[in-house]
Amino acid sequence: MKRQCRNMIVTLLAIITLGLSGIGTIEATSLSLVKDFPVSSGNYFYQLQSETPNRMNVLDIDLTDPYTDVALSYPKRFSQLQTTTNQALNFSSEKQTAVGAINGSFYHIANKEPIGLISEYNRLIHMGYFTHDLNNYVNQPIAFGVNRSGKAMIDTYTIALTYELNGQKYAITSMNKERNPNQLILYTDDYKYDTTHTNNYGIEIVVETNQSVDLVYGDTYAGVVTQIREYGDSTPLEIPKNGFVLSGNGDAFHQLKDIAIGEMIKVSATIDNKWRQAKFMLASGPQLVKNNQVAITMNTNSQKAKEVAPRSAVGIDASGDHVYFITVDGRQSGYSKGMTLMDFARYLVELGVDRAINLDGGGSTTMSIRKYGDDVIRLFNRPSDGRERGVSSVLLALTSEPSHHNVYFKDIKPGDSHYESVRWISGQGIKGYEDANFRPNTSLSRMHASIMFTKTLDLSMTQITSDMDIFTDVASTHVYANYIATMKAHHIFGGSNGFFYPSESLTREQMASTIVRAFNLSSSGEHVNVRLSNVSDSHKQNVQILADLGITSQLNDFRPKEPVTRAQFATFLYNTTVYLNS
Repeated sequence: MKRQCRNMIVTLLAIITLGLSGIGTIEATSLSLVKDFPVSSGNYFYQLQSETPNRMNVLDIDLTDPYTDVALSYPKRFSQLQTTTNQALNFSSEKQTAVGAINGSFYHIANKEPIGLISEYNRLIHMGYFTHDLNNYVNQPIAFGVNRSGKAMIDTYTIALTYELNGQKYAITSMNKERNPNQLILYTDDYKYDTTHTNNYGIEIVVETNQSVDLVYGDTYAGVVTQIREYGDSTPLEIPKNGFVLSGNGDAFHQLKDIAIGEMIKVSATIDNKWRQAKFMLASGPQLVKNNQVAITMNTNSQKAKEVAPRSAVGIDASGDHVYFITVDGRQSGYSKGMTLMDFARYLVELGVDRAINLDGGGSTTMSIRKYGDDVIRLFNRPSDGRERGVSSVLLALTSEPSHHNVYFKDIKPGDSHYESVRWISGQGIKGYEDANFRPNTSLSRMHASIMFTKTLDLSMTQITSDMDIFTDVASTHVYANYIATMKAHHIFGGSNGFFYPSESLTREQMASTIVRAFNLSSSGEHVNVRLSNVSDSHKQNVQILADLGITSQLNDFRPKEPVTRAQFATFLYNTTVYLNS
């Protein structure tokens, strides 16, 4: 869909055009657009409301945008849950800023550890597990991630963790987790404890290597057995910094019991080729949509699937160029009741996503957004707990765009005559209106000009007191009193007979005089031929200065008596700073 199609027409069985660049039209009975706004270059947010009622949030992430990326966040120690917003804030840096975030996959209530696979930069970080019980969410190996070509994927995966002894390979159950009966667990330095924390009903083999065991897919880590803790021994066994421990119980004990000190053991992790060199992978489930059709990979009659609850999902388009973070709030009567898994999948199909996978829901459902005009990301949806819940993983929408490009307006787009100057002035702190519009063609009021001058010149704000004399028509309680007083203090606006006329439009010739005074401009000595016959005498010299300095190119008719628009004023300020910087 085209971004210019942002106005929804909502009627019974209406076709609703959302404006998501990778999403087709939505056929729905009663969806209405609550709000939408640009978050950054390549990231656009929509909030929808149904009559049910349900409140739905969608963040469209364009991976073809040069400043935009998607990332995975998780706590340093998996047992330490953190809220979605805090993980997003902690992830942000000078190079990349999180502008959108959604809660990730499921975790164990008891030990707080993720249930599914976590992989990053071609490394096995957390193996997790899945059940074959179709009544559970995570019942098969399927993940969301970004592959080596930078395309978003939702697909199955095949992973193998093995050790090799005397040329024979053996399967390892999992890694860095509590050992259960008949399991063979690999412990590395990434484990949350310094020791294996296992009981004495098993055998443990310590292997030291000459490098850290990072478990990069396809790499082999070879080492020599240096210590063995026999069955029945309860002495805590420390995990080597460079090396690993194999811990076996039951059948796995019999597999390891004949290993001797000095023998060489190799460990390796492999994954199927489509996921090799992936930027990251996050396993979850079930899959909800495939090829823009409902394709739920769990029992839809199960209690979990039939529960009306808050839901979270991540979706992609058919090209893998667009990612969609999608939440539905729930358990809040009169605001949003939530959805069954089938309802949620149908909603995603209506949105037009090609594939989607379910994420943790219920009280974990969270959407955080850097709202229009804000400097940092904040909680945006309404979690059913009334607060954010700590989660074990988070998906992030990132921007690396320079900070002065951080504000976007719905009514300014590339190619518009004032696009660059409006983008520039937004970086000076001008945020536009709450509806995410700049209103470029609206006449600029004198009070709003005061704000733009104060912020672009980085003037020290004059603080108003109740007895301070500003202008006759500007009380100390006026919403922009400080800005207007700053203009008077710096002799940018002088007023007329003690009046400022804050709501009146600033004419173009008045603007010329205020710019000359604000930037202390003077003629360069080169006299440019500009028409001044229709300019008021008090402003002629200042219009001439703007022409001499090349700040205006409208020499045949400056249109001095016309109100200056907001976009025109931004361009005049931008041109002035360009001149001064050159």
